[in-house]
Amino acid sequence: MQNDLISRSAFARFLVWVAFILFLSACSPLAATQPVGNGSLPLPGQTVLPIIETAGVATGTATASPTPENIPDLSGETISVPALCDQSSILASGNAGRVMALEDAADTINANGGIFGAEVDLQVIDTKGSPDEARQALARTIRELGEGPLILICDPHTEAALRETLNEQEIPVLGPGDFAERSGFVFGVDATPQQHLGFFIEDLIANWNERKPAGAGNEIRLALISWPPEFSGPLTSEEFLTDLADLGIQIVYQAELPAELNANVFDLIYSLRDANANVIYTNTRGFGLAALLNALQQLGLRQRYVVGAPAPAYDTQFFEYLVDPVNAEGLYLTSTWAWWSEAENPGIQLAGELGAGEGMNDWGYIQMAGAAALAQHALEDAILEVGHAALSPEAVTGALTSLEDYPVMSGVFIVDYSGGNRSLDGLHTWVVGAAPGEIEVSE
Repeated sequence: MQNDLISRSAFARFLVWVAFILFLSACSPLAATQPVGNGSLPLPGQTVLPIIETAGVATGTATASPTPENIPDLSGETISVPALCDQSSILASGNAGRVMALEDAADTINANGGIFGAEVDLQVIDTKGSPDEARQALARTIRELGEGPLILICDPHTEAALRETLNEQEIPVLGPGDFAERSGFVFGVDATPQQHLGFFIEDLIANWNERKPAGAGNEIRLALISWPPEFSGPLTSEEFLTDLADLGIQIVYQAELPAELNANVFDLIYSLRDANANVIYTNTRGFGLAALLNALQQLGLRQRYVVGAPAPAYDTQFFEYLVDPVNAEGLYLTSTWAWWSEAENPGIQLAGELGAGEGMNDWGYIQMAGAAALAQHALEDAILEVGHAALSPEAVTGALTSLEDYPVMSGVFIVDYSGGNRSLDGLHTWVVGAAPGEIEVSE
């Protein structure tokens, strides 16, 4: 599957670039162009976007900013953007869509004039699923590029390994945000695991009568199944568990599965069954979530539980290990992003124009396409503020922390990093259908 997703001809990419440039001129906040220097470059923010409604929440608008007179001409320059991603471990195939999105986005940015004429040099660096490899990769990157203005990270494992160093060195990162800390330097392009779980519970309470399994009473009896925090972020804390108790939620079973293919999910399922759980929430991803759903179906217990997970679990690897797509039917996913089925969402249209193939059943592509667009916006804002020669991590951090209700890619997700925020809000719930990629907003 990974090879099928990544392989595309150069000619197909060229057609995608042309289509994207034409589409961008109509829809993107970077749409309007004016002659600058020797070429015609996009002017960021010149077009004021209308308020976009996402999951019932009005977003802010992109503000008109630069004039043609203060746009620099950086033709001939290069801006290096490292992307640290696990491409070798057992979890790597779940990053296939993320890496592909970064490559497609970089190609499209460069085909459309780069960043004020400067070419984006995307360097995808394999962290091999190892904290030591991740730290060595970061050290090499800093040694070769200096403290570059911005780093991208694909996966929680890499983010967990590097967050302390990045915070110490004050290098801004756009990553999953599973380990985002208030006023830190990891800027999440998703909500935190606890935000996902908290929203899932509140939404479930509000809709319990419609969603509860047959024969369940009024009590929500919750089983929490997690991976070790370094693989998918910390799911709970003592304070958070107290908050759940205040909501009347009984946690009747809690277990941590190893992030391994041969993890014994059957004994776990017997235990949560014996605890009379009626809701399962898990932050396991890819093969972990697939193994849980496969086992529930095999044991004939799937209909006894409401099952929920954060949207990143629904990735390319998930379908590699799901025995039958029907096993995922009725799964609830919490997401801060739009989904491919939202054909009228400008951000989804732009994501499609980047080059994602038909049948893309993956939130990872959308997430990292948005991260790339956000990186472009922050770099452009920082250059306009301090100039290319003074471009620095501090300048990019300032550009990111000035964003308030900013619609990334015209609304694929909304960021507000002001006031110390480092993760996304605006969660909503989707329910999975019987076919791959068939997901609908839950009423």
